[in-house]
Amino acid sequence: MPTDFVNGSTGLMEGISTWAYNVTDGIFFSVLLLGFCIVLGISSIKSGIERAVGYAGVTGLFGAIILVTLGLMPWWIASLFILVGAGGIAFMIVNR
Repeated sequence: MPTDFVNGSTGLMEGISTWAYNVTDGIFFSVLLLGFCIVLGISSIKSGIERAVGYAGVTGLFGAIILVTLGLMPWWIASLFILVGAGGIAFMIVNR
């Protein structure tokens, strides 16, 4: 039953996160991280487009690594975040 997400878990948050991962195949946390990176990039654009892209890239890179380590995001999606994050860092350094 899809609403039985607490059964077999040690806590409510673990149950909810496992349920969200199983229902959406990890897309939920990918969209959540992508939205956070977009908001961070838009909010920091006043300090320059280079820094905004760099900040969002670094946040996406580390967020993807954390979510993959916790088992809440598939590796193929995290690889995309890591590549874009590395590109964002390079863009920030080159255009300083």
